[in-house]
Amino acid sequence: MKASESSLPSFPSISDQGFVEACMQLVGIYQSHGEFQSSWTKVQLDKVDSVTFMTIQRDIEVDRNVIDADELVDDEFHEHDDHSIVKTDGPTVRARFTIIRSPTYQVPVLYFDLLDQHSKPVTDIADVYRILVPEIHRCQINSIGVIGAISMTSHPITDRPTFFVHPCRTAEALSNVVSNRPYRTLDYLMLWFGIVGSTLGLSIPVELLNASNTA
Repeated sequence: MKASESSLPSFPSISDQGFVEACMQLVGIYQSHGEFQSSWTKVQLDKVDSVTFMTIQRDIEVDRNVIDADELVDDEFHEHDDHSIVKTDGPTVRARFTIIRSPTYQVPVLYFDLLDQHSKPVTDIADVYRILVPEIHRCQINSIGVIGAISMTSHPITDRPTFFVHPCRTAEALSNVVSNRPYRTLDYLMLWFGIVGSTLGLSIPVELLNASNTA
C-alpha cells in the first residue's frame, strides 16, 4: 500500500505516522512538479530529535503601502521633483511556514514568520494581516473563527518568537466539511491546507493539486 493510500480511522485527528506520510507525499510531488509553479519556492521535510516537520517558503511582492515607507530600500522610489514620485515594483517579503503535528490536539499546526526586504522580521500583526491574510478571511480570524486566531508563541523547533494559528478548533473545522468517505493521509493534508493554510495565503498551487490527484 502506498503512503497516500493509508486510511484515517481517527479522523479528524491524524497520527504522527499519518502526518509524516502525507508530508512525504507532498514533498515528493513538489520535487517532481514544483518547476511548473511559482508560488512556493521551497518545500522540505526535516526532523529534529523526534519531531518531524515540513517547511514551505513563499516570496510575496507587497504593495509599498503595506510596509512603512521609511523601511523601504532606497531605490524603491525615484523623486523627480518636489511634487511627483514614481513608484517601482513593491518590496518582496519572504514568508516561511512550518507545519508540525500537535501531540495535544493531534492535528497539524501552522507556524510562520515574515522577513522584509532587509531580512528583518515583520512583527506588527497589522502588517501580517495585510501581507498574508486574504481579505475574505480577515473578519473570520479577527473574531476567532473556526480555525482559531493568529498569535505569537515560541517556535517548537527554534524556540524563537513566531506567529501561529491556534489549533483549538481545527478538528471541528475539518469535521464540518467532510463526507463520510474514507480519507487518505494525503487527502487529509490537502483538506487542512484548504481550511487553515488558505487563510494565510498558503493554498496548494493548482499544479501540485492536480498532481496530487494522481499520486
